[in-house]
Amino acid sequence: MINLDKDKISIEYVQRFNLVQIDHFIDQNIFNDLRKKYPSDNYFEVDTKYAKTLNNQHEKFNNFLDNEKSWSNLINEINSDIFKKKIIDVFEIKKVYFSDNDWKRFLPFYKKVCFEFTFNKSKNGSYNDPHTDSTRKIVSMIIFFTNDEWSKDNGGIVRLFVPTKKRMKIIGEIN
Repeated sequence: MINLDKDKISIEYVQRFNLVQIDHFIDQNIFNDLRKKYPSDNYFEVDTKYAKTLNNQHEKFNNFLDNEKSWSNLINEINSDIFKKKIIDVFEIKKVYFSDNDWKRFLPFYKKVCFEFTFNKSKNGSYNDPHTDSTRKIVSMIIFFTNDEWSKDNGGIVRLFVPTKKRMKIIGEIN
């Protein structure tokens, strides 16, 4: 289902962080199914100025996965040991572990990490100012979905920036 082949990934901007854009990360048919079955508004519990949010800390998240097997399958694959090992390999992450039973937990220089999942639904015309994700995150993965009615006029373009001296330079745009 997921295409995370290290040989086909080019990592950009390695001076500060690794930026990877993977086309066809998910099989096109599965992507289309996930897009059709994206959570409806009644699942979202947090409503901010910019977006509605549903994450794996909310009870409705699990209710959604119980009802949508295609999403459940994707989340299970991302949570799998195989995928986690691929992430560690692709990003060359060192000194982390995932399980409370891992022997590395006894070594003070190893850090326990976990995967968190969040669905966001941007509101028409909304935007989020450029920002840096938490420095505690080792990987942020965005899978971008739009509906059939979407246009650039609605907003919702993900722009990836590289900091320069006084201005930000756009290095990628997902739409």
